[in-house]
Amino acid sequence: AVMIPSAINAEQFNFVLQSFEVALALFIIVGAVYFAWLSFHEHILGGYFVALFGVVLGFGTYQSLVPFFIALTLMIMVLELTINQTGYTIKNYIKFGGYFISLLLLGLISNLLINKVIDVIFHIQATSYLTQLINWGKLPVQQVLRTIVGGMLHTFFPRDNYHSYMLFIEMIALLVLFI
Repeated sequence: AVMIPSAINAEQFNFVLQSFEVALALFIIVGAVYFAWLSFHEHILGGYFVALFGVVLGFGTYQSLVPFFIALTLMIMVLELTINQTGYTIKNYIKFGGYFISLLLLGLISNLLINKVIDVIFHIQATSYLTQLINWGKLPVQQVLRTIVGGMLHTFFPRDNYHSYMLFIEMIALLVLFI
């Protein structure tokens, strides 16, 4: 429900050159997290590999899906904590977290290797389009953090007609639910 009014959807579907692929990859990541959760609880090894395939496919489609995967995983961990308050130990949470961290790391490493192989086979060189967009290490840390905080504030408290206050309202409702 939180994803529907999210500014991510509005901005992605406005960017016509990639909207379908990214929307599909969003659903693939959701499915991958579901299969990982299922394989963890039901001890189905095949589910982990299906999840890994989905994660690699999703990360390879759009790198912004990496934080989406992390947020989704954290959300599931919070839900597990609230639903299974008495049935889980710290050891269970460490195993659960490690399971998803391994999926994240294997997905990132696999994606990096696949990209390198494709770059070598097709002689693809990095262009200024990508290198100019990477500001980590180039700009002062304070400026980068201000940009991130500014983006978060704009997401929750929009100053235009393009975004919605619904995400902020849903976040408040979720906080009230968890308290």
